[in-house]
Amino acid sequence: MAANRLIAVVLLAAVVACAAAGAAAQQELRYTVGYTYAYDLRASLDAKGRLAHPSAGTRVDGADSGMSGTVLARCIAERDGSYYFSLNVYDVVVSAGTSMGSEEGEEEESGSGQLGGQPMGLDLFFQQNVSGEIPSVWYDLRDTQYHLNVKLAVVNALQTRLVPAGRTMHAVESDCIGTHLSTFRAPNSAGVVYKTYTEADVLSFPDARLSPANVRIEALGSATLHRSGFIAEASLDETVALVNIAPAAARPCGSGIPSSVCTGSSEVATPSELDLDLGSHGKLSLKLKDVMPYSKVQIAAHTLFETLDRLASGSLADAATAAVSSTGSIEDVAATVRTVATGHVADSVRSLALFNRLARHLRAVPGDASYLEEHLARLDALPPRNRAALFALTAAAGADDLLLRYGLGSASADTRLRATLAAAQVTAPSAPLLESLRHASLRNNAAVANDEQCAGLLAYGALLSRDGIDADQRSTGHKTLSSLLRSSLLPLSPKTAAVSEANSLAECALLAVANAGPRLFPLEEVPYHAFTHDSPAVAAAAAYVVNTHLAGDASGVEGFYESLANFTDLGRNYTFDRVVRLGGTAVSASFDVHLYAGTNFDCKQPEIDYAASATVESSVSLLGFSRQAFAARALYGRRAGRAAADSALVRVWGKVLYSRAFASPSCVPRVEEIMHVAPGYAVDYTLWVSVIPITFTASVSLELDLSWGWRVCDADLSAAVSVAPSASLVFEGAAQIDLLNVLRTGVTLHGALRSEVVPRVAVEGARCEIAASVKNQSPPLEARFETFRAWAHCRLLPRGSCHWGKEKRHTLWSWETAGYNRTLLDGHWKISDLR
Repeated sequence: MAANRLIAVVLLAAVVACAAAGAAAQQELRYTVGYTYAYDLRASLDAKGRLAHPSAGTRVDGADSGMSGTVLARCIAERDGSYYFSLNVYDVVVSAGTSMGSEEGEEEESGSGQLGGQPMGLDLFFQQNVSGEIPSVWYDLRDTQYHLNVKLAVVNALQTRLVPAGRTMHAVESDCIGTHLSTFRAPNSAGVVYKTYTEADVLSFPDARLSPANVRIEALGSATLHRSGFIAEASLDETVALVNIAPAAARPCGSGIPSSVCTGSSEVATPSELDLDLGSHGKLSLKLKDVMPYSKVQIAAHTLFETLDRLASGSLADAATAAVSSTGSIEDVAATVRTVATGHVADSVRSLALFNRLARHLRAVPGDASYLEEHLARLDALPPRNRAALFALTAAAGADDLLLRYGLGSASADTRLRATLAAAQVTAPSAPLLESLRHASLRNNAAVANDEQCAGLLAYGALLSRDGIDADQRSTGHKTLSSLLRSSLLPLSPKTAAVSEANSLAECALLAVANAGPRLFPLEEVPYHAFTHDSPAVAAAAAYVVNTHLAGDASGVEGFYESLANFTDLGRNYTFDRVVRLGGTAVSASFDVHLYAGTNFDCKQPEIDYAASATVESSVSLLGFSRQAFAARALYGRRAGRAAADSALVRVWGKVLYSRAFASPSCVPRVEEIMHVAPGYAVDYTLWVSVIPITFTASVSLELDLSWGWRVCDADLSAAVSVAPSASLVFEGAAQIDLLNVLRTGVTLHGALRSEVVPRVAVEGARCEIAASVKNQSPPLEARFETFRAWAHCRLLPRGSCHWGKEKRHTLWSWETAGYNRTLLDGHWKISDLR
């Protein structure tokens, strides 16, 4: 044994002395079977922000973490040009940086702190070809994902390709990052091989939802050889920025998304821009510290392959499938639900972000919806906004039983309506929920379509578009919508009292068909006479079906304007368009305003034909992904003394949520209101950054307080319509590091873009004028970039008894703008002057 130890010391001395001399002529790796190669492990990983403008690429402070330990790689066998190793990590220490402001650095140990201490879980095995490639790894499925990730990262850093001095080569690698093309070069005879790649070289990621368009990657690896043939040092340094969260199948900008969101141009914008995105930098390095024979042979070479046959195996890319992440999880769900339900949060930015975070958590952990029940049981004691938020969270969790019990089954018509609006957002509806909405849409079994029936019909159509709907449910849905269309489109006498209600039901049924989509209801099955119907609202709804079936949820509000085609011959018209834009490059929102008024009046006729329309559409863009949040319209038109267009409509996240006709003409101004809270889109991507996978998440929710106003008065030949959406687009982006389930740290960017845009247009026959105005107001806007950190606290007994300590947060960067109240348009125009 002493002789073996002496050989090992001499060999290590040779490594130190000869590493710089290199191996210019070496074309193959050489290891000694029966020896252990011990490396010092040093790793660092951060999650930080990255300024997009004006200092592009400048990184701001964030969350830092580190890890150190000892790697033991045992060479067990050599076969057919490959070496086979077992590997584990010992004496691991996890640390956090000092980016929490006033706090000093902290650290917490795992392991004994001495060479030969407890290993990090179970051994991992890998095969390395003499060329440097690592084609296969084997691991025990009983190992924890946290331990396995670190061991995979160590093996990942050891992978290389041997290149002759002064030469460069390109090779496809399969590793923890994915499958990509790497460039290897050995610039001189010093025995160092470098490798580089960027996102443009990546062919696929372990997280299949990612594409090279989502990220920017700069990677530099190195492997230092010595004359004896094995790797003395290795490192992998990688910088990643999440620049676009759009899923690979998302529509590009321009498909129904205002150009202002995509290009950043706008007529009306906030004075400063929100230009910060998320990124991470990781580095893992290995440095040889010892070479020694086995002190005890743990596995014999002849039994190695029997052992490997019992383990899970694959390439590094196969083994590096995105780890299940706790990103977005909430430790005290009950307290968070209580805060959202009562609204008792002094900090408005955190209050708005809290709903977003809770909705994402409930999507991931639907069982925690049970915490909602105590608050749902006392809905009457809560204000309207809180009721809407609770139903939205219930829908996000897919808790259909709670939605049915406390919402759709309520004795209160207002509660049923709010629950119905929320039900349209459920992503995987149950059979009882679908059947409840189907019955609600048929409740009156006649041509009368009240608000609740129409909302139920629209929600039913939206849910029928979901991927998880089975064939029987689709068949029932198709039959239901077909039956409603046939009955509501039957010819009725103009003198029949139910004619306006029948037209309204037909409009709702057609909009439900648009929500359901072409997979359930092909365009050719829409009755032809819907397009030529006497009611312009019905004909417009049929045209809207065409638009959405052809363009999908990305279709814009052009379908809303189809009703105006009936008034193109009016002769005297006024239009106004304006875009209000908030935010910046990383996060932005736009509010597109459209006003129209037209008439044939020459200020002499006893009655006039006219049309008036006010529309607001809002789109949001977060980290490169744009989507329409809502569109709201108010439209009224009159011909020959009869209503020829009459509707108020709102669409949320691509589906029509609410539609109704205005009440009977009145010289007294009327107002209708609706409050709705809806989680929008949420994405999460997991990407390896040298050391472990880091998870990026992003989500947007909408809080909409909407009112329609109208006045239709025959006495003074006037009509006025307005729409007043007050919207908060709540956003959050996060990058989280979960290091060995000991340290959880990261950064979040969260805030809300809030604005109210109120367009109003009127035809004033008695004064022979058209009047129009657009008011725009916004409270002070604020967004924050924060770092967070929490340590796990564990006891020896009972084994594995751990809990997360209190999460500490610190604001690193903030963005603010002053509130404003401004008039974008306010004017009167003589009808006789219009053309």
